[in-house]
Amino acid sequence: MFKEFESKPIKRLAHLVVESDVIKILNKESTSVLTSIEHGKVIEFKHYEPVKVGDYIVFLNQDDVYHCNAKVFAERNITDEKVINPVSNGILDYFSYTHLPLKLQKLVNLSVN
Repeated sequence: MFKEFESKPIKRLAHLVVESDVIKILNKESTSVLTSIEHGKVIEFKHYEPVKVGDYIVFLNQDDVYHCNAKVFAERNITDEKVINPVSNGILDYFSYTHLPLKLQKLVNLSVN
């Protein structure tokens, strides 16, 4: 039923979510707005899990902007840094991690070269 296909090499436009970003959940299904204080930009995007510092907002086109968690993004893209995910490494359970303030989430999401 399934046939194997090879992906085309592409470059993606993506924004790394930082502590100063403000995310507001909208009344539309699975939609939020990210305000980047650092870049002075506001963008609406889709997401299906909580957005955390270290995750990415990926821009394909005006109608296709979506959240990608740091682990999946690193698996699918060449990045300058590797993110150690405290949940997948068993340091914190998911509920505890997602209820930390963004400042603390950033502290436990360690970046290594």
